[in-house]
Amino acid sequence: MMRILFIFLFSVFVCSVQANTAPTVSVLTLHSLPPVVLPDNSIPVTVYYLDDYQSGITSINQQLQGLSESDATEKAKTVITNSANKIQQAAQGLYLAYRFNIHEVPAIIINDNVVVFGATNVNIALDPYLTRLNEQAHGVPA
Repeated sequence: MMRILFIFLFSVFVCSVQANTAPTVSVLTLHSLPPVVLPDNSIPVTVYYLDDYQSGITSINQQLQGLSESDATEKAKTVITNSANKIQQAAQGLYLAYRFNIHEVPAIIINDNVVVFGATNVNIALDPYLTRLNEQAHGVPA
């Protein structure tokens, strides 16, 4: 009996911790489809602009084109340093797209297990997910 009571209390505790933990949100999109995040949203959102990868590489190539080898080496250090963060962020987004088998954007990934396709409004995409978490915390069956 004590074992059953312990398992029940532990399950309730885990559900309440999950319900009170803010979800992680990743948005995969393009600059032409910017996400909408309302200012009152307390949930951290990471936006990955996937088109930054190609535009960053193209920018580097254009800036180095036509330079001599010695000039290109010096210029490359500066150009790559300036573009590195943008390209790296986009590459992380491309990895997420690959990992979740996402072929079209925009897509919103919630807690690394729920993907909402075609949405740019983060708050609207989160609403069903947060509602379901709240229902689970209050014992509403799936």
